[in-house]
Amino acid sequence: MMKYLTNFERKAFRKVPHSRTIKTRCPYCGAEVYFYTNEYGSKVFFDELGPPWPVHSCPEYEAHVASAQTVTGPVGRFVPVGDELLHESEYTARMLAGASKRQHWKPPIVAVQPKEGLTVSDFGVLREIIPEVNMFKRLGLRKETVASHKIFGPLLEADWAQVSIHVDDLAEDEIESYTMLVERAKLTPVDPKRGCILAFTAEAINVPFRNPIWVCKEIARP
Repeated sequence: MMKYLTNFERKAFRKVPHSRTIKTRCPYCGAEVYFYTNEYGSKVFFDELGPPWPVHSCPEYEAHVASAQTVTGPVGRFVPVGDELLHESEYTARMLAGASKRQHWKPPIVAVQPKEGLTVSDFGVLREIIPEVNMFKRLGLRKETVASHKIFGPLLEADWAQVSIHVDDLAEDEIESYTMLVERAKLTPVDPKRGCILAFTAEAINVPFRNPIWVCKEIARP
């Protein structure tokens, strides 16, 4: 069952880790992998967690890593080996313990509720996509009128899809879920597929006579 919390309640327990590890699939070959990133900009797919930290090695991913390192220097945004994990023993221990725990336990999913004025930038796993959203039906409007366009403006004029993205980390005991509207023109170039990792910036906007909603301002593959 999904748990709903307000942003005030969420701030009481939310932790912002310097490192993140997510179980996902390789966008190139589809194999099950673990995506690791940290505050230094490192990003890498591991086939397995723990020493010797085997890096995923399908040809397409290796070519992508080589290309990224050529542009960004010797260390680059991708870690060819798990060196940085050796310097993060506390996080690594929590992450490995969390991965083991999840073999027989599912963490609760926390639906993060929008509050007007808030902006969130994060990344996570795409869990649900609705390719086309009828905003008249969503807003409970019976028909299109001049008044409805005046009140709801851009919400009725744009072409919307909806996505739900789970922001996760194996070191944590819960998963945060963001459900947001996103313009189809922004979503289509990303070629979204369920299970892929997406980076996003979402803004909570006020809807007249309705509850606030999350609207995606930017979305991309990290």
